[in-house]
Amino acid sequence: MKWIEIFSDQEYKYLHYHIHREIGTKEWHDQYIKNYRSLIEIKKENECLKKQIEILQTHIYFMPDGEGYQQAKKNFDSMLNKI
Repeated sequence: MKWIEIFSDQEYKYLHYHIHREIGTKEWHDQYIKNYRSLIEIKKENECLKKQIEILQTHIYFMPDGEGYQQAKKNFDSMLNKI
């Protein structure tokens, strides 16, 4: 506080405005960076979950009684009958 006392009111207001402006700018910048990093993490997690869903859908498709399983069984049986 002692260093502020050496300034006039006008200089103090000017200094206070610029310090406040920079602090506000830094806070907004920090929040922006935090949000941006969160967005990147969410996108990575989203891609990972999409891959897991695709793997599970493929697994379900080829499980017994699944469409892929029935088609593969039909094709295999038809090949056996030709031999």
